[in-house]
Amino acid sequence: MRSLNKLWLHYQAKTALFFGRQARARELYQALVQQFPADIHARICLGNLAAKAGDMSHAMAQFEAVVAIRPQDADALFNLGYLHEQLQQYEMAQGYFEQAIAINPNHDRAWYGLGLARIRAGQLQSAIEALKENTRIQPMSPYGWYQLAMTYHHLGESSEAGKILKHLKNFEPKFAAQLERDLREVSPQSSSVAGDGVHRTQVKAKETQPCNSQKDTTSTGARICA
Repeated sequence: MRSLNKLWLHYQAKTALFFGRQARARELYQALVQQFPADIHARICLGNLAAKAGDMSHAMAQFEAVVAIRPQDADALFNLGYLHEQLQQYEMAQGYFEQAIAINPNHDRAWYGLGLARIRAGQLQSAIEALKENTRIQPMSPYGWYQLAMTYHHLGESSEAGKILKHLKNFEPKFAAQLERDLREVSPQSSSVAGDGVHRTQVKAKETQPCNSQKDTTSTGARICA
């Protein structure tokens, strides 16, 4: 009977999500974790919904529970990094991103998130190392390349930024055009474009943000893995 109830609650929650009823889905996943505390999938879904609703403390509690049950879950560790970054706790965020990378060295979102957290913490040289890894894993994604070029630019390494601009022109001309404008308009070694150290473009450069699937490791930015 308990197993049937569990399946029914999951079905109801998925149906609620399908019809865009996120508040109802959250209630159902909350009921699931209360009745079945070791239900990792329910906790991940609940954490994702809480994060999207801006309830970072509740989201964090869910992913901490996932890590307690499954310590080698790189996505859950990444999610904790994401949440700490959103709370401007950059040292904690870096720690979780690094733990995720230690488990999965090809976690492109964790490298990207680590790069952004380091930029926000003013650690530009080490941010470059992380962003290089992101572009190695996702060479056709323009977002890591853009952040890498602007970080080089802020360090006064215009030749390296220029190389990235030339590279982007080969496959992302729109992004390359925006980068070229920003390289002209933003003073090298200024604190940041946006006030928090992260460089932004008008073509929607990715920041760390929620994602949709544990299996999706090819996104252009770092996101919560649900």
